[in-house]
Amino acid sequence: MNTDQTNTISVKKLLSQINQNDHYIEIDPNLRIQLQKLLFSMFMDVHSVCEKYGLSLFLCGGSALGTVRHQGFIPWDDDLDMTMTRDDYNRFQEIFEQELSDRYLLLAPGYKNGSRSRFPKVMKKGTIFREVGNSSPEEECGVFLDIFILDNVPNNKVLRLIKGSFCNILEFISGQVLWREEKAHEILEKIKEANRKQYYIRKITGIIFSFKTTRSWNRILDKALQHKNDTRYCTLATGRKHYFGEMLPREVFLPGTSGVFEGQEVLLFSDPDVYLSNLYGDYMQIPEESKREKHIVKEIRL
Repeated sequence: MNTDQTNTISVKKLLSQINQNDHYIEIDPNLRIQLQKLLFSMFMDVHSVCEKYGLSLFLCGGSALGTVRHQGFIPWDDDLDMTMTRDDYNRFQEIFEQELSDRYLLLAPGYKNGSRSRFPKVMKKGTIFREVGNSSPEEECGVFLDIFILDNVPNNKVLRLIKGSFCNILEFISGQVLWREEKAHEILEKIKEANRKQYYIRKITGIIFSFKTTRSWNRILDKALQHKNDTRYCTLATGRKHYFGEMLPREVFLPGTSGVFEGQEVLLFSDPDVYLSNLYGDYMQIPEESKREKHIVKEIRL
């Protein structure tokens, strides 16, 4: 079962095509500006804590692209992506309650009650950001920052193949069980329209593996991703291109280089060009409006 990036990206595009009606809200430019300001404020809170404790907090994904191409948010972007090494993230978990829990929740696999997301999220208390297919309790549907953990990858090619394939399978299972728990009929119908075979594979997987909850599968995935020894390669396995698609030599990621995001000096990976080219191809090319990713939300309150 290979959950490659093509399948994942196609699902992202399908979500943006869900018809809007009284139940859905497309984030308009004015609302997006307000959301970006809040996200940046949240980032600065986390950034300050990481600086205080000597933790390296990188921007990744679309936020790294925004730093390089726009020196801030991509104008139509409405989220913020961060990265920590596994060691720094473990330390971040230890200090979170003391430093940030008065304003934020940390929803993460293996932390407290776990998470229905495969990667950690820092969520702002008192806000609402409920996306299509999300029926979680209100306290778990706030405005959030994503944290993608940078994990070591085995040096041995055979072990790397086994570990990466196993993690990709776990991630796929988790996603399908989540959609079954959420009763995400709109998402599955969009997939069915685009590819009936993929629809049935996803639906049957959700049925077969629903003997465990999404939180349980994500906890298993998080443990499977961990590799203690420093190695030649690292990966952001829970990112859009999964274990193998985001695997690059360690020197591409670490120790990092500086950039400017919304006037604030931030940390990027050591070779942003290699990282962004791997993720986006010709990343300096502005995509046509019809090809830009967007979130359709059910409810939003800042």
